Amino acid sequence: MILKLSYKITEDYKNAFLQNRKAILIFFILTLISTLSTFNMANYLHPEMEIIIFILVMILGIFCILYYKIHNTELHKVAFVVILCFGLVFAFLSPMLIIPDEFEHFTHSEITSRGELFPEYVTASKEVPSWDGNHFQGYRTIGSVLDFAWNDGNTVFNVDFDNKPINESYILYTSSFAHNPPYGYFAQAFGVFLAKLFDLNAIWLLWLGRAFNLVLYASLIALSVKKAPVLKVPIMAIACLPIIVMQGASMSIDSMSNGLGFLIFSFFLSMLKSGENSVGLKDIAIFTLLTILIALCRTPYLAFIFLLLFIPIKNYKTKFYYLFLFIICASAVCLLWSQLYSVPTYYNSFRIDHALKSNINMTNQISFMTTHLPETMFTLIQIPKSIGIHFNSLFIYSFHPYEYTSEFLNLICPILLCGIIFLYPYKNDFKIKTRVLTFLILALIYYGINIIQFLTWTPVGDFKEILGVSVRYFIPLMPFLPFVFNLNNNESSAKIDDLIIIAAIFILASVCALTAVKYY
Repeated sequence: MILKLSYKITEDYKNAFLQNRKAILIFFILTLISTLSTFNMANYLHPEMEIIIFILVMILGIFCILYYKIHNTELHKVAFVVILCFGLVFAFLSPMLIIPDEFEHFTHSEITSRGELFPEYVTASKEVPSWDGNHFQGYRTIGSVLDFAWNDGNTVFNVDFDNKPINESYILYTSSFAHNPPYGYFAQAFGVFLAKLFDLNAIWLLWLGRAFNLVLYASLIALSVKKAPVLKVPIMAIACLPIIVMQGASMSIDSMSNGLGFLIFSFFLSMLKSGENSVGLKDIAIFTLLTILIALCRTPYLAFIFLLLFIPIKNYKTKFYYLFLFIICASAVCLLWSQLYSVPTYYNSFRIDHALKSNINMTNQISFMTTHLPETMFTLIQIPKSIGIHFNSLFIYSFHPYEYTSEFLNLICPILLCGIIFLYPYKNDFKIKTRVLTFLILALIYYGINIIQFLTWTPVGDFKEILGVSVRYFIPLMPFLPFVFNLNNNESSAKIDDLIIIAAIFILASVCALTAVKYY
């Protein structure tokens, strides 16, 4: 039986390879050109690591293309496999802590791995000394975690602590994103726990934490693709953007919030397309729960709950006024979480010291805005101008000061993404009113995030620029874009789907190779 199954699988892949030789050859040539276009003299003189990673991504890319051709009727499985394959390359290849705030997320993950769901703010002692001898209150973590903090941006070839045993002696660090919900760190914490359990070398704290966080992200995207009644290919393609997969393959809580954003969109589509008397209390409750989960990670996304009001009344098999009970419930949960836990805990962060030194004060900023209304209105009107900057940031990999990019890919990626958003062919029978209202929710969230950053990260009275805003804050909005802005009302085409999926695989493979070129 096993031999027959093995023979069938071998034959399936052999046939798929023979039928798609041209696509595989084009994939190989484009990835080679993309990789070589970023080489400098150092890469040509010492190309060993670059060659190894290029061969690896070629194998993974060809496998993913063949897997897609064999399983194209089960696109959710394809999404999981593609994200997992290339995400693992990012997880192991990316230098230490190059994702924004990854060290703090790492610290929270390590704390969670010890069963401490809500990190305790404690005072330094002989048993738990301060990490720098100057800050005497903070959160207990272990010595090995601090080793990573002092070596951020390095690879395993540049340090010597990575092969040492895990140092589990306690040390106090000033911040750990303690105001974030604990469930956002369960996946990473499980990886950290396994590294400790099996007494692995210190580097596995990071590698396994990243790997299990990636599995969570890949699983959420697979569920999203499976749940969506339409737009499956755009959902997968956007979820496979390298900058988003890199977030998924890190210690960051953004892995969960991004995945939840895609899943919320798929549930929204499902309810829109469900037909009369088909959306019950269970569906509403699940959607509300997903909204609460993402809103506790990033508050403005609570606005997703209002999407329930855009589902046609005829689709509900329960009383319409029940929706308002769920909206009130979600709002109350988020408000209580914010006031009773998140905001008070935030004040234990080193960000408060930064705020004091930089003249950042929410109350004073609001007061200044109310007394300078023309300047305030001008700043608010100017917010959409930053959309172009955020769009370009999608194609700059990693984040300051570790960002890197490829001019070759920057010619391809924006065109592909715009094509997916505006021109992907699907029979769009959604009402214009629903699309417009959905756009307003996206705009509300976009403005909400900018205004929060203006109040909490921009010096009082500074109307020149809203500081601290990053493209990663808006990733959960991205799956909604083809729904809102699509202009092509034709039937979908298998050839176009093939082109998009293979292009997504090519881009992921190229950025993996680019990472090796940049750092090795």
